[in-house]
Amino acid sequence: MEEETLVTHTFALSSAESEIYAASEAGKYGIYIKNICIGVGKLKHIDLRESWIGNMRRRDILSYRRIPGAINKANFFTKIVGEQEFIQGEEDMMPQV
Repeated sequence: MEEETLVTHTFALSSAESEIYAASEAGKYGIYIKNICIGVGKLKHIDLRESWIGNMRRRDILSYRRIPGAINKANFFTKIVGEQEFIQGEEDMMPQV
């Protein structure tokens, strides 16, 4: 977050008072950001995709099943994996030349 100097029409009588003012401003920014996140919710395109998937599942057009993480190939791209898992994922994803 950027540093900001505020010019106010009041002045603090002590450093404690100015710290309280600064803390309240920081809290105000935090609440503002939180409200933006809550108000927007998820991103619109994710909401649409989630709604579409739910609709397809209700109509029995799509189904899903759980894939254990140990064999889930997507983990190679989305999770921190150990050296052995990395080597195995690399071998699975990359064709041997």
